[in-house]
Amino acid sequence: MKRFLATVAAISLLTSAGAAAATDLIHDDFESGLNGSVFTLADGVLFGAGADPVSFPTGNALYMNGDSGYRDIVTADFDLSGGGSLSFDIIQGSYDRNYNYFEGADDPGEAVYLRYSTDAGLNWIDMDSFGPGYVTRDYYLANFQEPLNGVNHAIDDWTHFSYSTASASSVRFQLVQFSDSGDCCDHWAVDNVVLTSGAVPEPASWALMIAGFGGVGAVMRRRREMTAVVA
Repeated sequence: MKRFLATVAAISLLTSAGAAAATDLIHDDFESGLNGSVFTLADGVLFGAGADPVSFPTGNALYMNGDSGYRDIVTADFDLSGGGSLSFDIIQGSYDRNYNYFEGADDPGEAVYLRYSTDAGLNWIDMDSFGPGYVTRDYYLANFQEPLNGVNHAIDDWTHFSYSTASASSVRFQLVQFSDSGDCCDHWAVDNVVLTSGAVPEPASWALMIAGFGGVGAVMRRRREMTAVVA
């Protein structure tokens, strides 16, 4: 019985340790402003429901509307050695919201790309791409012969996406639009960014938990056998 209780206690501790390892590194809805130590914007501003609650029903957001021809959001570097997850809401191009805020991309290169870097931004690895639904990947291929990296997700309205992250000691993320038609056009916005580290127990922890469950099974079998003999 003592061995059984000790094994259960050990498994409980390991399970708790695995769950506790999940930590929010970013959990930002931008209602308290822009945290410049976490997010860097190029051609974007903090904008929100105070200006137009129809276009920004979730409240403040990072609104990318500049006219230099290059817009991006870049995070700081985070330790994701144990893996993690990234999620956010994004919109580009909308007939459901105010078209003045979200005129959709309609020229080559105006899609938005999600990328990450493990070397402080020297090299970037593509994760996904986004664009308005009425400008599809097939439209790009047929009219501009310009392949998009990955599936071009339609984001006519606020849409939620989530991803597993790379496992590295230093990871930063970028949402980037390489081209736009100026401050009149091709706007997009991001809100409710959550970056979590260590959401999955390490393989060694899984091995210990599996071994522990095996030990519990063995103890329970012995107890049943002893009960049967006594009976």
